[in-house]
Amino acid sequence: MMSKKTTRLQKAFNTWSIVLIIWALYRAKFSVPLIYDEFLIKPLIFIVPVIYFYRKLKLPLKQNIHIFSKDVKLDFFIGAIAGVIIFVAGVAAHFIKTGNVLFHVQYRYLLFYALIFLVSSISEEFISRGFMVHELQIEYKNIFKTVFYSSALFVFLRIPIIFTQPNLKGPIILTLLLMDFFLGVINSLVYLERKSLVVPIFIHTFYSLSILLFV
Repeated sequence: MMSKKTTRLQKAFNTWSIVLIIWALYRAKFSVPLIYDEFLIKPLIFIVPVIYFYRKLKLPLKQNIHIFSKDVKLDFFIGAIAGVIIFVAGVAAHFIKTGNVLFHVQYRYLLFYALIFLVSSISEEFISRGFMVHELQIEYKNIFKTVFYSSALFVFLRIPIIFTQPNLKGPIILTLLLMDFFLGVINSLVYLERKSLVVPIFIHTFYSLSILLFV
C-alpha cells in the first residue's frame, strides 16, 4: 500500500507546529532580558524555520512572503493611521474605565517599548500572516476559512507569552486571548487585501503598546 503524499499545507503545519513547540518550551524554561528575547530569540524561532521551509521546497521567498506591496508609501500611511486609531481607542477605553489617562509605564520608556513591540510584531506577523495566511489561502482559496484558521493558530502562538506573564490572571487572560483572535482576524483580512506585512505590523505594534500601557 502506497503512503499518501504529504501536501504543501501539511508541511506548512508541520513547520508551524515545530515553531510552537520550541517557542512554548523556551518560554516555560528560560527567562532572558526582553531585548535579547525579541531581537534574537524570537526571530530565530519564528522566521528561520519559515525561510528553511521555502528553501527546502525550492520556492522563492519574496513571491510567497509579501513584505511590501506595490505601493509602499500607502502601506506605511494606512498602517500609521490604523495604529493611531487603535492607540486612541485604547486611551479612550482606559479613560472610560478609570477616569484618567495615566500610563502604567513611565513616558521615558515609551520609545523603548515601541521599538521592542515593532520588532516583536515583525516576527509574529511574518509567521502568522506572511506564512500561514498565505499557505492556507493557497490550499483553501476561501477567505473565511483562511482568516479563521490563521487567527486561531495565532492565538496558540500567543498562549506561551500570555501564560508566562505572572501579572496576568483569570478574566484578563481570557480577554487577551479573545482580543488576540480579533487582532488575527483584522490583520489576516488586511494582509489578504494589501498583500503586504507593513500594515499588519503597524497594527500589531500599536495594539501591543496599548495593552502594555492600559491593561
